[in-house]
Amino acid sequence: MEGARIVARCGPAENCVHGLEGELTMLRYLLAAAPLAVVLGLGACKTDSDRTGSEPGAPAAAAADAFRETVLSVIERLEAARDLGGGKLERFLADPDPAVRARATLALGRIGQRRALLQIGPRFQDAAPAVQAAALLAAGLARDDRFYTEAARGVGHGDAPVRQRAIEALGRIGSPRSLVLIVSALEDPDIGVACAAADAASRLRDARAVEPLMAALRNGPPRLRLHAASALERFQVPTVDPISERPRVLEPEIVAAMKVAEPALAAAGADADPRVAAAALRALARRGGALADAGALKQALQHEEPEVVEAAVEAIVPQQDEEAVQALVEQLDHGHPHVRWAAIRGLASLHEVVKAAGEGAMRAKVEDRVRQVLAADREVQIQADALVALAMLRGADVLEEQPGAVDSGDYRLRCGLCAAAGRVGGARALARLGRLVTDEDTRVRVAAVAGLADLGGEAAAQRLFRALEDRSASVRARAAEALRDLGDAAATGPLLKAYRESLEEPSVAGGEARLRILQALAHLGGRRYTAELDQALSDPSNLVRHGVVDLLEVMNGFRPEIQVKPPDDHGTPPLAAGVHRRERPHVILYTSKGEIHLELYPDIAPVHVRNFLSLVQNGFYHGKTLHRVVPGHVVQGGDPEGTGYGSLEFTLPDEPAGEPFQEGSVGTAQLGRDSGGCQFFITLAARPHLDGKYTLFGRVRQGMGVVHNLMPGDHIVKASWIPAAGE
Repeated sequence: MEGARIVARCGPAENCVHGLEGELTMLRYLLAAAPLAVVLGLGACKTDSDRTGSEPGAPAAAAADAFRETVLSVIERLEAARDLGGGKLERFLADPDPAVRARATLALGRIGQRRALLQIGPRFQDAAPAVQAAALLAAGLARDDRFYTEAARGVGHGDAPVRQRAIEALGRIGSPRSLVLIVSALEDPDIGVACAAADAASRLRDARAVEPLMAALRNGPPRLRLHAASALERFQVPTVDPISERPRVLEPEIVAAMKVAEPALAAAGADADPRVAAAALRALARRGGALADAGALKQALQHEEPEVVEAAVEAIVPQQDEEAVQALVEQLDHGHPHVRWAAIRGLASLHEVVKAAGEGAMRAKVEDRVRQVLAADREVQIQADALVALAMLRGADVLEEQPGAVDSGDYRLRCGLCAAAGRVGGARALARLGRLVTDEDTRVRVAAVAGLADLGGEAAAQRLFRALEDRSASVRARAAEALRDLGDAAATGPLLKAYRESLEEPSVAGGEARLRILQALAHLGGRRYTAELDQALSDPSNLVRHGVVDLLEVMNGFRPEIQVKPPDDHGTPPLAAGVHRRERPHVILYTSKGEIHLELYPDIAPVHVRNFLSLVQNGFYHGKTLHRVVPGHVVQGGDPEGTGYGSLEFTLPDEPAGEPFQEGSVGTAQLGRDSGGCQFFITLAARPHLDGKYTLFGRVRQGMGVVHNLMPGDHIVKASWIPAAGE
């Protein structure tokens, strides 16, 4: 029997589960009968493996292994369908095999139903540490304060993996009571536990954790220093209001604590480990003002590692002085695209400093260099941002001086023109955006909508009302976000009309547009649109239902209960067959910059791996754009429209696990619970804040140098599945 391979052949989850009942019964019989046959020496029933000299217990071991694989397959199917199986999943919690109990416990956490979460409690007392660790992982995924006590107890466990999962759970639960436990764990002798404590401290966002993190940054081993620096960076990322989706103002206590941390971060910018140095510099880049001594930043600009130089470029921008401008101009000649890209964007940010210098030599030099970049840089995205920088320096005249950008066959230059128009403002900018918002390329129309949002005003709002009627759901979604950001109550009428019309669009993209419209209505109209929000709790889209639950929780102070359904399926492609969880299938992405070799993890995220392989087999990724690049964070692609809002007609169940997002991890992009599909990302550095939130389904085995050189607009020429040996 093929065990886990059965999953690939099954149809709907309920059919798969019922169809396997007979196989499970047969396997139980084999497990009971095989040992007896061996003991009695029934030679007349020898197998081929017996004749070739295999161990006497091999048939029993093989049957036991097949039984386990089949049971795990049933659990996977139930989990993917968000179905407790009429008690089947709970029964697996009492299985004699710890691996089965652990997997069933994780499934409960991923399903997330109230009844499922109630079953997690007894697993904390399981005799097997692996099951206890799975229970703590599930508790962390649930982010439910009811599990605080059990997680706190787990911090004192003698088994390091259990302690690590306990610390992770405390960070995700987010109770202020856990501060002492988390900070103390920074000194745990196990490096995995200590790093988990640094990550948990960043989630807790308590200013009192900054000083212990600084100590870890100064005195810890390299891995802990990296996590401490990343945690200090995350401390300065504002939380986002769930209705307006605008960043909140940082708490004064955090601002004060991070001001004290600046010298330690500046010193870490010269760390012997370039990953630590880059993370520390990125944390410095988020500060609110100039450093008293910028010597460390200037030194980092001479580093041999482009990752460190790029982070130093970002960190020098807040200096807001002429020396910073000069440093950025010098980096426009750097050999790495991310460094040049950061430099040109930094010059756009410092346009007021340049203009304050008057019409002297510095301003002329800066404008001249920016024009050279616009005309000659080999990266189109850098040319596009040079257009923005030039517009910030010279004003709206630039919009008429660049006919090449308007007529360009490369959408990125037209998108750059949209951004420039939104930034400089005025009647000419409005007219330019009015034309670009009707561009044939969806990516340009989305950029034009963003430009109109930056521009603001009644005339821009009128054009955004029309964008709510665009044929692309991506444009409608971005228009709803733009109207929410403008804050004009007059937008509620057009938004409500667009929402009602979108109810006739069952697609996944249509669901995203509806959610963005509902978020805008909640922000602009508040409780006046409670009826629409209540109705949306039964929306056919999982994304809409879960998003509306979040909105109502904020508005009303309690979280409504909804039925957890399987992910949306309007035509899921057939999952790739023959993928065993113990195999490591390989995929090669042939990009416009070179080859990237991926290794996939079917044991961690079986549904996402099989979906990815199916899309690769079908040629879906051929020619797809890598639409999003955030240096030091991720490269993202796979969107059929290349806008970041596109999707196919299905979504996947989330499969978050304990595997950390390190440099080169491959994950599934998502907008909310169970909303992943065809878009994926590759991390450019350790990103612990993604752990337990996104599905990680593989890693880069070869080609990280290519990944680090990718820019927005680069594309996947083709993708090929390289089967593992024996497939």
